[in-house]
Amino acid sequence: MKIQKISWLGVLCISSFAFAAPGDRIPTRENLGLVLDGAPAGYLKAYEGGGPRAEVVEVPPGPSETYPKKQIGRVAYDDLFMSFGLSSASPMLQWIENTLNFKYSRKSGAILGCDYNFNAVSQLQFERTSLTEIIFPAMDATSGKSAGIFSVKLSPEFTRRSSASGKCAPVANEPQKNWMTQNFKLELPGLDTTKVSKIESFTVKQIFLDGTPGEDRRPGREPGRLQFSNLKITLSESSAESWYKWLDEFVVQGRSDDSNEKTGAIIMLSQNLAQELGRINLYNVGILNIHRAVDSTADSIRKVTVELYVEHVSLNVK
Repeated sequence: MKIQKISWLGVLCISSFAFAAPGDRIPTRENLGLVLDGAPAGYLKAYEGGGPRAEVVEVPPGPSETYPKKQIGRVAYDDLFMSFGLSSASPMLQWIENTLNFKYSRKSGAILGCDYNFNAVSQLQFERTSLTEIIFPAMDATSGKSAGIFSVKLSPEFTRRSSASGKCAPVANEPQKNWMTQNFKLELPGLDTTKVSKIESFTVKQIFLDGTPGEDRRPGREPGRLQFSNLKITLSESSAESWYKWLDEFVVQGRSDDSNEKTGAIIMLSQNLAQELGRINLYNVGILNIHRAVDSTADSIRKVTVELYVEHVSLNVK
């Protein structure tokens, strides 16, 4: 199998996690750079997975044998999980934007491990890789300073780990967008969103269908629909009147057609809350329920949690 030749000049790396086996999270001071389709793509906060995995095939025992013979079947490759910030991996964010806009593509690239002096020491190459899951970070206006970290799951057709050489250099002219997850606002027309304090993490999954087998006789994977998880938000009970009204109309009275759905956005803001860094657009939003928030006690502000469905999401980073 032909392996893409990667040029390491111009790859950005910062302090993060070391290469890890699936399920392992080993904190180190190693630096991780990302390359997509031969070009520098920023840096990662962490990654795991991506190793080869063999399937076991059992051969039925013969007349004189007492147990089945086991042997190695075809090779598969574990999913790759990557996490990165808003300002650290622009090409990855563009890949997410395109996927959410139904512009499906597969990419090849590498994760480059560098030492303290930014010398490349190892690489994990991945080939013909599909973006299968996007995980948006939870947001909480009451929490301390917490960097907004996006996560993705990738499914590679092939990976290879090897040594590397050369320097990891910063990506030129990379804009800095230090977004903290407490800096956000929700916009949904006709609703009081001024006291929304929390939005739970939510996920978009790419569903795949079996297609025409490729040269290796494995079933091809054709992209199908996108699947969006429900959205859960927490707000002050004192600002929930418009939400209860919508719940009554939409759920109890059954006025749940497209005209009563809402389109809005989650807006990511700068540290001083004056600049928009990006937005997560929400399309055809419907309300499902409202209930008393778990942390609503006599000693705190009474809050409610609202659950919404979302038919489609898109991402725009400034």
